Amino acid sequence: MRILDRYIGKQVLIGTLFAVTVLSLVLVMGSLFKFARPLLVEQRAPISQLAQVVISVMPATLMFTLPWGFLAAVLLVIGRLSSGSELVGMRMAGNSLPRIAAPVFVIGALLSVMAFYINADLAPAAKAEQKSLIYRTIRDNPGALLDPGVVQQSLKEGRVYVEDRDGEVLKRFHFYQFPEIDKKSEEYKAGAYVYAEQANLVVDRESKQLRLSLTDAYFESADKEGVPKIFYSGSAEPLLFDVGAWEKKGKNKPSGMTSQTIMERLSQPEKETPKMLRRLKVELAKRSSFSMACLSFAFIGVPLAIGSQRRDSSRGITLSLVVAGAYFIFLIAAEGAGDAAPYVLWLPNIICILLGCWLLKRAKFR
Repeated sequence: MRILDRYIGKQVLIGTLFAVTVLSLVLVMGSLFKFARPLLVEQRAPISQLAQVVISVMPATLMFTLPWGFLAAVLLVIGRLSSGSELVGMRMAGNSLPRIAAPVFVIGALLSVMAFYINADLAPAAKAEQKSLIYRTIRDNPGALLDPGVVQQSLKEGRVYVEDRDGEVLKRFHFYQFPEIDKKSEEYKAGAYVYAEQANLVVDRESKQLRLSLTDAYFESADKEGVPKIFYSGSAEPLLFDVGAWEKKGKNKPSGMTSQTIMERLSQPEKETPKMLRRLKVELAKRSSFSMACLSFAFIGVPLAIGSQRRDSSRGITLSLVVAGAYFIFLIAAEGAGDAAPYVLWLPNIICILLGCWLLKRAKFR
């Protein structure tokens, strides 16, 4: 039986490694293109910083590609054994289907443990790392943020454009602030336009803030009634980029906390608002449920693969897309189930395991 376990386990592991690598490359390339232009073009960051982007997005990518790749490998490997009549020979030797599939279940359980570590610690830490990349680029080379002739688009608040530069002094500085609606008061805030003959960048390393020292500044905005407001100042120092507040806000979001931090905050419910308590519980349940995907896919993947009698890989890939897609969509939709969300999030795993056991039982008597 050890030879059989090694035979099946080796093929599933190799298939999983290959599938996860391919899927991760596809997803990472999407994130890479998203960050490449702001870092390389707008901020002239070194290539090494782009490599840090790849490393920081990998944990979040593995959250999806690890269970999906494992499911694809199970469907392809077990499907090939079934279509090649190898499973028939194994069963004629006196092995039951659950015993034959034991290596798949063991690998699924081990991958689920790995996935829990990724979801609980690595992914939140990597998410916080992404938020610090732009700040470190600005801190190391603040002048690159406002390069003459380039519209700076990294700021969510608006767009910055500088016409010329003399050393560290920026000439004819333009800032266009977007209008927005305040989320708390739901009040409309008009946009603004700032122009200055000269501007200097001031980096506050302690507060992680980037400020502008403006000379001969012109400000134009509007009040609530839409009446224009215009004023002039010989000097001003507005805040341009507050990374410290941005990072703090990100760390206060449940998705940016480690699971240990979430459990510590849940242990003191009196300090949290009802809304935050629900968000913390949902986030913790989502990570735990999501981590079980590999084991759940082992239960549903084996009987589905046995039922597939075709040798080509298209059927296995299609089945993996359908099953993984339905699982992830259900999991995402379950977050909006209100107070019942922490329990509803476990339904995909329960359905996969129960349905897999039923299908495996039926497959035994074919």
